[in-house]
Amino acid sequence: MKEPLCNFCKSNSYKLYEKKIEDFKIDIYRCENCGLMFQYPFPSPEDLKKMYDKEYYGGNKVCSYEDERKSFKYNSYVWKARLNKIKSYLKTDKPKILDIGCSFGGFLSFSKLMGFDPYGVEISDYSREYAQNELGKGRVFKNINGNFEKNFFDVITMIEVIEHLDNPLFFLNTCYDILKKDSVLVIQTADMNGLQARKAGIDYHYFIPYHLHFFPSKTLVNKLKEIGFKKIKVFRPVDFGLIPKLLKARRDFKSLKDYLRWFTISYYHFKGYIHFKNFALTSSMVVYAFK
Repeated sequence: MKEPLCNFCKSNSYKLYEKKIEDFKIDIYRCENCGLMFQYPFPSPEDLKKMYDKEYYGGNKVCSYEDERKSFKYNSYVWKARLNKIKSYLKTDKPKILDIGCSFGGFLSFSKLMGFDPYGVEISDYSREYAQNELGKGRVFKNINGNFEKNFFDVITMIEVIEHLDNPLFFLNTCYDILKKDSVLVIQTADMNGLQARKAGIDYHYFIPYHLHFFPSKTLVNKLKEIGFKKIKVFRPVDFGLIPKLLKARRDFKSLKDYLRWFTISYYHFKGYIHFKNFALTSSMVVYAFK
């Protein structure tokens, strides 16, 4: 096996963790130079494609994702809060938005209701075909490369997506190229330097077979600056308030007793406010990078 090199700086790396999840065995490495963490070796392109099939959205795999079509109403509380936050930084009435990893296109469909001009990228054939039907021809693509002009978008979002990418640096550079001046890139992922992740170690929930890269906040911010983004703002735990999160959580409630979960959600949310420079109690973060 070849020596693992960092995607961000091509430096040597050392093995940090080894983990087994059912039939999967993953090895996690950390870059000695910039701190980027990653799984190695990566799944093959063929295996990556197989990961995001119909069963991925049905909860029948070791790693799965929600079928947002079943919970559009509850997800919309968070989508609305985030889109309002994004809009507050933009100078156009109908901003062009690209959602990378758009799944079934729910976020984009809702953004259209709020005055955005939506486009998407989605690797999964299963969810992409649905999103294409919902948003129309020429709106949702399988790849980011070659499908968009430079200086085209006002905002690009990668919500819980960058950790799935086998070449995050390529995507970050491409995002910079296709964003307009005074536009914004929004990235939600885990801060691996947060106390939550460091205390959990290999048991941290982000270490799953489908996650290929893991980002300490300083590592991600430094790379965004190096690419050319002029201003970076890190929100903790997220870029909106508590109420939308509580309303979204109701999608899983079956009885009045389930409302007790609101206390746990609230505790975690307010705990996320405790941070200083690169230190944070939790590992939730949303990064806004302005071009």
